Order: sequence, then structure tokens, then C-alpha cells
Amino acid sequence: MLARTLTLSLLLLATPLAPPHQDSRPAAPPNPTDARALEFPPPSPLGLGRGRTEEDLRELLQLWPKLLEDSAEHERSMQEFRERFTPASQPDSPASQPAKPDARLPRAPLHETMWFTQLGEVVQYAQPLWKSKTWSADELARAELIDQYLRLLDGAPRMQCRAGAIEQNNKQVDALVRWYWECIDTPATFAKMIFTMDEGPFVGVALEPSAGLRSVAMRELGESMTLELCSRENEAEPFAFRLWRDEKVEWVRVISDSPECTVRHAEFTGDPRDGGVYGWFVPFAVKWSAGHERASLYLGPKGEFRFYFMSW
Repeated sequence: MLARTLTLSLLLLATPLAPPHQDSRPAAPPNPTDARALEFPPPSPLGLGRGRTEEDLRELLQLWPKLLEDSAEHERSMQEFRERFTPASQPDSPASQPAKPDARLPRAPLHETMWFTQLGEVVQYAQPLWKSKTWSADELARAELIDQYLRLLDGAPRMQCRAGAIEQNNKQVDALVRWYWECIDTPATFAKMIFTMDEGPFVGVALEPSAGLRSVAMRELGESMTLELCSRENEAEPFAFRLWRDEKVEWVRVISDSPECTVRHAEFTGDPRDGGVYGWFVPFAVKWSAGHERASLYLGPKGEFRFYFMSW
């Protein structure tokens, strides 16, 4: 019952709060402090489900204490499940083996992830306030509702708008947009905005561009980038991603769940999806401790490595 209740709550949270603004144009290059802050963010391709209303957002805010309680119980249950069913790793002798790198970003608490999945849609809900010249009573009420949401996110700006303070109110909307792009550009934060029950986010293990690799498969990312799946001989985790841009290697990452080091196989399973200013999504599959499972790789707009998730 708890799992069912929490899943329904997660699906409710993962549904957009308002229809995408159809006039939003893709923002310019990747610096959140200048060019992109000049335009309102386009709708995120990560949104799910139908458009939501003001009443829906108010209902979600009212549900928050119950969702917080359910997510804490779910976290405890999932931790018990992992401890019971995850195969025990065989630790190497500290005297003969160096410490293994950690291929995983710190895992955010479930309640924090649940709330961050709504950030893109809440930002879209703020679109009518962008460069407002009036700041009517309805606009002030919209800002207050957004502020109630932002209060629940550590480090988020506030939307404490006042009647007659048009310039100051618009600066607060600008600050929200700048902070939103900072969240997109920070892998650990961007990962929290993605609704998934998969394991991760993982960042793999970095290799030098000169590492000896054998090409297995390639996927084109636009006109100037190529993502290459490579194999490594005589390695416990024998697969890696290599990104080429303008015929130069940008980075190499071993597909890994280190320090467990159980990823034995990887393969592409579909074509990359271009998310514009939000980056690239690349589906693949792995064989690891959880079995033969699907996985998802996330890259920046210029091919910057971000993270991947692996199902279990």
C-alpha cells in the first residue's frame, strides 16, 4: 500500500503544472548569467502528463506534509531492499589494491527529488510574470503561489512581490530564471529534476583521451559531435563512452558503478534525443549486478558529460 501511495504521489508531482508556453523560443548559449537570462526558458522536455492549474498546485502544496512522511518511509523500505538483495561485493585487500573511485553522485533524499521534479513546470507557471508592466492582483497572487513552492527548496530565490513595485518584482523573476539555469548546469541538481526510480545518478570513471579503446558503436549528436561506445581489453568494467567534437576527443568515461564495479556490458538501444538548451538524452542498456537493464545518459547541449541512470 505504501509503495502504491508513493508511486501515485510521485506521478502526481511529475505531471506539469501548466501548459507549455507556445511562444517560448530556445534560449541562447550555455552561460546562465548572461545570454540565456535574456529570454524566458523554453518548456523542459522532461515534463510528463497533462497541463496543470493553479488549483492543482495548491493541492500539491497541501499534500506536501503527507508526501514528506511517505517518502521517508519509502526510503527506509528501499534501503532495506537494497541491503537484502544487492549481491555483496568482494573487497580487495587494502594492502595490495588502491582505493576505487566513486562513480556515483551523492544520492538526494527522495522528498527533495520529488519536489525538484516540479521546478521546470513551476518556472513555466511564472512565464506570464516575465517582464510584466502591470503586476496586477492576479499576477501578485501567482507570484505568492510560486513563492510557497520555492520556500521548500534549499538555495532557491524568493518571490516576495509587492503591489506597485514593478521593477523590483521583475528583478525577482529574473533571479528565478538565472537560478533555474544554474540548476540545469549543475549535474547533481539537474539530476534531481528528472523523475525516475532508477539507480543513480552515476558519473562513471574518467579516463585520459589517449586511453587504448576499441570502437564498438557510434551515435551522431548534431553535425559536429559523435558519441562513441568503446570497449577496453582485460578490464573488470570493459565499456566506456567517448565524446568527439570537431574531430577532437572531449572526454572519456568508463561506464561504471564503482566501487562495486559490476558493469560487464553496454550497448546503445536507440537514437539520441536533442533537448535543445537542456542537452542530449541517449538511451542504452547495461548488464550489471541488477541484471540486463535499460539505462539513460544525459549530456549538455555541447556534449558536456553530466550523468547516467541505470535501472534495476
